[in-house]
Amino acid sequence: MWPLLDKITERQQDAPRAEFLRAQIEDLTVQMRETEQELEHLRITRKTVL
Repeated sequence: MWPLLDKITERQQDAPRAEFLRAQIEDLTVQMRETEQELEHLRITRKTVL
């Protein structure tokens, strides 16, 4: 009867998924930062050794 309201309701039900994805992004960002830092340390070590 109210297709627009039905669509809005459907989209609002995606909110938990959005929160889950935000948490994953935060975790991946931390992992990426740690990996980049490790790579930088390896670059410095390589430069020092050579």
